[in-house]
Amino acid sequence: MAKKYINESRKTIVSRIKPLLNESYARGYELLAKNQLLFNLEQIINYKENHLGDKAYFKQIVKLWDRNLNIIGRDINIFEKFLAIRSLVLPIEQDYIKYLDLVKICRKLNLFYKAEKILLRLKNKLTQNKLKEKNNPLITEIYTTIDLSYNKCLFEKGQIKESIEKSKNLVDLLDNSLSKEQKVSDNFLDNNFSDIKDKIKSKIYGYYAIFKSKIINFENNIIEEGVNNDIQKLKIQNISNNIRKDDINYYFNLSLKYNNQSYKLWHNYSMFNYKYYKFILLQSNKNKEESSIKNKEILFAKNAVNGFKNSLFIGGKDKKKTFQDILRLLDIFFSEGNKDDDLLNLIIGTFNHIDIDVFLNVLPQLLSRFDIQDKKILEVLFDILTKIGLKHPHSILSSLIVMKHSNSKKRKFSSIKFLEKLINKEKSLKKLIDEYEIFIKELIKCSMLPHEEWCEAIEDITRTFQNGDYNTFSNQMIKLHEKMHEQPKSLYEINFCQKFISEINEAEENLILYKQTKRIEYARTSWELYHNFYRKMSDYYKSFQLLSLKYISPKLFNFKNSNIIIPINYTSNYKSLFFVDTDFDKK
Repeated sequence: MAKKYINESRKTIVSRIKPLLNESYARGYELLAKNQLLFNLEQIINYKENHLGDKAYFKQIVKLWDRNLNIIGRDINIFEKFLAIRSLVLPIEQDYIKYLDLVKICRKLNLFYKAEKILLRLKNKLTQNKLKEKNNPLITEIYTTIDLSYNKCLFEKGQIKESIEKSKNLVDLLDNSLSKEQKVSDNFLDNNFSDIKDKIKSKIYGYYAIFKSKIINFENNIIEEGVNNDIQKLKIQNISNNIRKDDINYYFNLSLKYNNQSYKLWHNYSMFNYKYYKFILLQSNKNKEESSIKNKEILFAKNAVNGFKNSLFIGGKDKKKTFQDILRLLDIFFSEGNKDDDLLNLIIGTFNHIDIDVFLNVLPQLLSRFDIQDKKILEVLFDILTKIGLKHPHSILSSLIVMKHSNSKKRKFSSIKFLEKLINKEKSLKKLIDEYEIFIKELIKCSMLPHEEWCEAIEDITRTFQNGDYNTFSNQMIKLHEKMHEQPKSLYEINFCQKFISEINEAEENLILYKQTKRIEYARTSWELYHNFYRKMSDYYKSFQLLSLKYISPKLFNFKNSNIIIPINYTSNYKSLFFVDTDFDKK
């Protein structure tokens, strides 16, 4: 009979689904899901008729159902229907995790009422199935996991006080059970609480610590995160007065004692200590003579570094997990690394502990510190970048060559020194670095052609001249004249010199005379020459719409058989890259 109705239902779906799928997949999605539900029912019938008791077959179809649930994503109605069909063969105590996954989806969509309703229904089903036997650790785990999910729902909903109180009740229950101070109770949850899995114990302490850590505003000690409006802030402002920040670390440590492989725990532990460190840093800046504050600052900085060490190691190469952690770790490194040797050694150990590919996400931040004055910090920074350069040379070489041509003497010196160190470590990189040097240098030349450079310089120096600052005027223009002493290397440069070299040389002669005699008429004469020169250049190059690369940069035009890569968004598996080839557009 069941098969008959399934076939009739499928015929109805097939007749309706074709026109909907012709419009779009989204239009036919619901009918496709219903068809999958019918298929699941057929699998259950087949299991009960032909494979009842076959654990291997049952495990196979459950694995298939799990995959279907992962595909469904955030469609709550379909998700619930799939769970209802699973309940025909899967007892609630074996499938409660999927119900909690549905609750998680509801929380992300801010459907808190729906989430609470599902949790209540789940508890009722457990009770109806007479699963509340005493002395059963499995049932205690299930009920505790449901309670934890409910507390998280309350916290995200904005019922902060209630969520913390309920979490504290679970913590007290576990503490009493572990200390063996409890007496046998009629409530089965009070018994054998110490026998639940370590991960559940970790969550009990961890959720309590996370809830408390997220509601503290370190600056004025009031509720901050998880509060939706000012009225709720006023209602629960007194909670923060009962929270000691040191206690939060105590519960984090208890949680990590039972599960030290949780990224979420390490991340939240690190973030709490990082925020506390920043708060104490602010206080120490106000009270510079308070050594106790300074010691506390270093202590919480060390806690944060230790936490980031583990969160980054567990997070691996997942940018979503590691990006914020590595940024904060670098902040502590650059701020405190030169103040405490123990802290610096801890940070260096952390850098050595985590995957070097994690640093690819923060290369701009690392390279921006190339002009840092502290030698210890610069040495550690060089070590990190050397490891990156040896493993992923293409990720940093283009930036380093650009930096080599920087106007900043410190950055220029640091980049040259680093490239020499890199070549000493790996001789084969010299050829690649030379290729980058040619390519980047020619690109820089193409980005600012001589006529553009002169026009921009004259525009910039106009106000200086009009203000009567003739010394600055002459010094800046002399630098530009020095470039003209080099031999022209392209047809474009030759053409530019032929057209304007006489005016340029005459202006330079007057500038030199001014610097020698300090007579203002020479500066004014050079300015008039620049003014006429500017007008002639503007008129001459106005008609230029397109410039051929072979006339601007012959070296770049003939750049062949190169191995260089210019990163757009460099990753360790070479995604999103611009590969330099001999056949790229020449114009």
